[in-house]
This record gives sequence, structure tokens and C-alpha cells, in this order.
Amino acid sequence: MQLKDVLGLETVQVLVEEWAKATGNQAVLTDTEGNLLAGEGVASENKTAVMCDSTCLGYVSAAVKEEETPADVSGLARVIGKMATDAMAKAAEASKRDHLHAIIEEASADIAKINEITKNLDKIEKNQKILALNASIEAARAGEAGRGFAIVATDVSALATDFGNNNRQIKDELDKLNSVMASIEKA
Repeated sequence: MQLKDVLGLETVQVLVEEWAKATGNQAVLTDTEGNLLAGEGVASENKTAVMCDSTCLGYVSAAVKEEETPADVSGLARVIGKMATDAMAKAAEASKRDHLHAIIEEASADIAKINEITKNLDKIEKNQKILALNASIEAARAGEAGRGFAIVATDVSALATDFGNNNRQIKDELDKLNSVMASIEKA
């Protein structure tokens, strides 16, 4: 990674220009491959690394003219390094936020799919209750011969009721999850 990738050339150029205005000395900023990023003139052989954590992103050196003692550029290197570190931390934080947002969207989509499934389960419950009702009617018509059929109809009705209760519990939990997801998205 190079300094220009972290801060951008305009920012780096402004820093070097402001340093020159403040100190009256010119500086040259190069990347790790020696390519000029900012400043004018010939760089002194004495260069200070611009560090971001333990990574060297470039070098700052004083621009020198003949028979002139190079200025100390270590302060400028520290400032640029600090800015690069801050910029990388902000980029990392933005990346984490983007990743979290993607996870939240995926979870929300999964919740929406489960909501659709519970709607289908509502239809199944309704059909089970109709089936149980029809079975009860047919058992009553059959009289004494339909007594066993009536027991099955009662069991199917109870099963439909349990099924519906479980489905409502799932919906309640999904509503809670939707509320949590909405709160997370707002945060």
C-alpha cells in the first residue's frame, strides 16, 4: 500500500505546501518506490519514513539546494503518518459498517422468507380445520358407524389448533426479530 492510496495526492500536496509555508523549508515526498508524490526540488539523501502502524507508506526528505543543510522533516513525516493511520482506521471502520449492513440485509431477507412460510402455514391450518369440520359432519351422518371417524376428526381439529398456536408463536418471535433488526439498522 502506498501513501497516495491512503490519503490521496491532493491532501499530501497540501500538507507539504503548508509545511513549507510554516517552516520556510521545502520538502519532497516520495512513495516507497521513489516516485515523487509532492514537493519540488531534489530530495536530500537523508529521508524519514512515513509510517502507518508498522508499514512504510513513503518517505519525506528535505529539498536541498547546493551547499545547504537539509531541514529536519521528521515532524512532517510524523504528521503525515498520523493522518495516514487515521485515514486507514476510518476506512477499516467504514468497511466493518458495510459488512455489518450486508449481514443485516441478508438476515432481514431471511426473516422475510420465514414470514412468507408462516403465511403458507396459516393456509394449511385453515385447510386442516375445514377438513376436521367436514370429517365431523360425515361422522355425524354415519351415526353409530361413524363414531371412530368422529374421534379422528376431533384429533385432526386438535392438531390444527396446536399447529396454529405454534405458527403464531413463530410469528411473535419474528416480530421481535424484525424490531431488533430495525433497531440495529438505525444504530
